[in-house]
Amino acid sequence: MLPRSNSKMQDSQIYVAIDLETTGLNSSTDEIIDIGAVKFNENGTIDTYSSLIKPNQLISKFITQLTKISNHDVLNAPKIEDVKDEFIDFLENFPIIGHNVSFDVGFLESNGIPITQPLIDTYQLAACILPKDTYSLANLARVFNIDSWDMHRALPDAETTKTLFTKLTEHAMELDPDLILQLKKFSRNSQSPLEMIFEKISLDQSKKNIYGTLGSLGYNRQYLEKRAKSIKSNNQNFTNIINNLLVSEVFSSAGTLSKIIDNFEYRNEQEEIAYSIWECLNENKNLLLEGGTGIGKTLSYLIPSTLFSIENNSTIVISTNTINLQEQLLQKDIPSMKKVIVESTGIPSESISIINLKGRNNYLCLDKWETQQSFSAISYNQARVFGKINTWLNTTITGDKSEINIERRDGEIWDSLSSENCYECLKRSSFCFLKSLRKKSEESQIVITNHSLLLRDMVQGGGLLPEYKYLIVDEAHHLENEATSQFSNLFSSDKIESLLNAINSERGLINIKSFVKLPSVKSRKYLQELSGTAEKLDQLVSKIRLENQNLFKKTANLFHGNINNNSYDNNNHLLFSEINNESWPSIVKTWKSLAVFLIELMNLVLEYKKSFSALEKLSTNGTKSMVQSSFTDIENSIELVQQIGLHFFIEDNKNTIYWVNQKQDELPTYNSAPLNVGEILRNKLEEKNSVILTSATLAVRENFSAIEKQVGLNDSDKLIIPSPFNYAESVLMCLPTDMPSPTEKNYTKKLSETISEITKSLKGHTLVLFTSHKSLRDSWKYLTEYLEGSTIQIIAQGINGSPNRIMNSFMDNNESVILGASSFWEGVDFPKESLKAIIVARLPFEPPNDPIFRARSQLFDNPFLEYALPNAVLRFRQGFGRLIRRATDKGAFITLDNRISTKRYGRYFIQALPEIERKYASTNQIPSIIADWLHKNE
Repeated sequence: MLPRSNSKMQDSQIYVAIDLETTGLNSSTDEIIDIGAVKFNENGTIDTYSSLIKPNQLISKFITQLTKISNHDVLNAPKIEDVKDEFIDFLENFPIIGHNVSFDVGFLESNGIPITQPLIDTYQLAACILPKDTYSLANLARVFNIDSWDMHRALPDAETTKTLFTKLTEHAMELDPDLILQLKKFSRNSQSPLEMIFEKISLDQSKKNIYGTLGSLGYNRQYLEKRAKSIKSNNQNFTNIINNLLVSEVFSSAGTLSKIIDNFEYRNEQEEIAYSIWECLNENKNLLLEGGTGIGKTLSYLIPSTLFSIENNSTIVISTNTINLQEQLLQKDIPSMKKVIVESTGIPSESISIINLKGRNNYLCLDKWETQQSFSAISYNQARVFGKINTWLNTTITGDKSEINIERRDGEIWDSLSSENCYECLKRSSFCFLKSLRKKSEESQIVITNHSLLLRDMVQGGGLLPEYKYLIVDEAHHLENEATSQFSNLFSSDKIESLLNAINSERGLINIKSFVKLPSVKSRKYLQELSGTAEKLDQLVSKIRLENQNLFKKTANLFHGNINNNSYDNNNHLLFSEINNESWPSIVKTWKSLAVFLIELMNLVLEYKKSFSALEKLSTNGTKSMVQSSFTDIENSIELVQQIGLHFFIEDNKNTIYWVNQKQDELPTYNSAPLNVGEILRNKLEEKNSVILTSATLAVRENFSAIEKQVGLNDSDKLIIPSPFNYAESVLMCLPTDMPSPTEKNYTKKLSETISEITKSLKGHTLVLFTSHKSLRDSWKYLTEYLEGSTIQIIAQGINGSPNRIMNSFMDNNESVILGASSFWEGVDFPKESLKAIIVARLPFEPPNDPIFRARSQLFDNPFLEYALPNAVLRFRQGFGRLIRRATDKGAFITLDNRISTKRYGRYFIQALPEIERKYASTNQIPSIIADWLHKNE
């Protein structure tokens, strides 16, 4: 919905805060069941309005659970038609305030209640001035300590929205006036009614003689540089004060660690790991280390590696796969590690230099930012993101987007502002976040990064990370998959369309002259030259677009008669070796035609660039950086499309897997991946003095051969340190004796019935792990029926939101069952006593039709035993690892795939787990067995 036009603010402006409860989210098919409104001004509440509404449809159980409004409650309530006029009278023509107000207004207008007054969205306002928060009404109420007395009822939520608005404007009054003027400008340029709010705040600040200090941009680039430079490493020479005895002393029962860590428990296993890592670093050896949950593994590698780095003046890179582990390292373990080293060596904390490095896209480019924020017309969403960024720029040191809340829908806006493809700014003298962080990383002892950037640096031959010879990879079981991703290629119609849109869209290359302020007389000659080239570009883009459509139409025809009826989650794959030989030559011919057009396109872009360079010198608004970036991006994109096309249609590398992927209702894509990623990794890792790979799950039956083959690290020491937890008393494993095979028709129904009964017996507190989203959705449909009438909340990945949102919902209400796919098999930690059971729906084998799996299987004499089974067993162990995260945890682990009991390979899964109590029983008996066991062991 477009924002309503604004009006001038009165001195004592009256507003109406509104909220609705509805039967669903669609204003065309769902109905209002509760209306609440609060009329107020700066002096307080003037009047309120509240009414339940009787809908024409039944209120679902989910909505009743959410709002506490039942069908009985609205039985005698008025219809919306009966209250419409009195509600319109209540609103009068005052500005309307709401949280996600367009949702409420959409329902009002669908029911014949016209809204013409300005709409003030507290969600949008909060996003501008609170860049780091999440913006649900409940969370913002917590942030401002607002007593929200009955959430998800209309009048209480309207009261909360009214108070939130007041708190937000009070908070905005404390911001620098120059920033407020900038937020006002963004609102005006997007025709947002928030302009009237920022205008009033600005006037109030002026009346109180509060003056700005930041300048016209609402932030000061020199202040940014000063803040960034204020954090300096003080690397002195501390050699010859660290030795083997010091490492042992730190981890001993009465050592430094025991004095620093609260409730420290001495673990011989932790000391053994630390000493092994110290030894491998000093002797330039590689190490494969499996360390079970609860050992304190991160400190076991952080402390000796940092001591080694200080002693030898060497950089050590530590790579993790998940954000959760990175945050644990940065927020918890590294501060503890610094305290330990300061205490044990006397080395000052400022001499321990650690930096977190991410990919280019994570950092804001200030040149792009300063260009785009100067545009006179921006979208409503851009105004919100621009406001958020401008506010954040007054506090950030790194320019890292993880510091603020960039929502998924705003990804494209961030991408246009990020440091991706910004190569020129690294050469300039002006302050740059990325350049500043790169310089600091070269002076740091420890560089924390992720597998993606680590491997991208390897692909590019360096340049993204500082020079390093020592590498520690945590969560190393992900290394093969991430390497496969980084060494892979994808060619799609969208990739070509994206290139073409960058040339002839509204803000594309051929219209870039409209963003440059030029003196009209001097620029006329150059503008004529540009217009001629732009016309040629526009015509050529049309030809390429048609040829692109032709190429992928022919590609889609490959699947006619080749559709795999056993496709996994509506995906179909064709390896190049399976493609009909009669079809392929025509596709290659179309690509060659497209390739000729791409050469012509590059020539025209370079001609356009040459013409523009003269024009650019006349520019009066400093758009040089944006123009350079646009040309660089397009030139790189053309080269990339040419290279990838050559890779797929001309080259034939025997060490590469090529396939075509067809998702339901989408155009096909061309894909490739290395056949043996271990060979590539071996060449890269051999360049290092010492490589340490660690994880809670690296070995299968105490054998590291699978991971050795995957990553090419053969000449390594090996160490397995089991978890110190007493699993025999902490876990009950249940194996049903009457489950049908996963291939039988009644499997999903029986699975869902069993999940339902177990969940009821435990009153939620359950995580169910699926291997496919399709089976997850099928079970969800059954469970919504089976659990109807109970208080148990079903939270399903992909249905009820992202993994983070699902975890937040679960923490708010443990009487829930989570249906999770890949994201929940590892990397999630549940709060104490919140999780009582994990149910594995199927043994986690790779989809048999996955093209990479199919191709790599051919490398083994016995693909199932040597490749498929080890990978599935490791995944199974990772799922099990979610259950017990601390010594006091207890829970049940239920596997509802009968193959674990009926197939000979089932014993590999059972033997891969620690010694635990096991019960074989019927599905009818299992719920009571679990409940009794938990009651007895609590």
